[in-house]
Amino acid sequence: MEIRDYDRVLRGYVHRSETLQPKALTDCPNYCRLHFPYLSTPCTALVLVEDIISAEVLAPYIPTAALCGASLSADQATYLHTKGIRLVTFCLDEDATSKAVLEALKYRTDFTATAVPCVVDPKDMSHEQLVSLTEAVHAVRNM
Repeated sequence: MEIRDYDRVLRGYVHRSETLQPKALTDCPNYCRLHFPYLSTPCTALVLVEDIISAEVLAPYIPTAALCGASLSADQATYLHTKGIRLVTFCLDEDATSKAVLEALKYRTDFTATAVPCVVDPKDMSHEQLVSLTEAVHAVRNM
């Protein structure tokens, strides 16, 4: 799968394996491994999910990027700042929810950060579930 940056420039690839560990190998030299689906307008708020497919599925509902993993690195945080992102909401898989909360706290000084647990992986959600997740993200951001 392709990894594209905020400006949709191709930066690398993710190769997935069903049998090897780690299950995803990322090949994107000199780039921080964030994937951005098409954004119709620049944004300052972003939902962060673990994988590219989840980002592509959720992006039509709310601006989204894929971490290509379960945590936000310092390089990724710096890149988001250079693109004007000031509000991030972590929506990680159910098995990574506690990590999402820790990530939100870790970067609280760099961003306004929140976390919304995902019981179902966004790539496996129905339209109704995606709408519900989007509403939950907005509700948490407005608290």
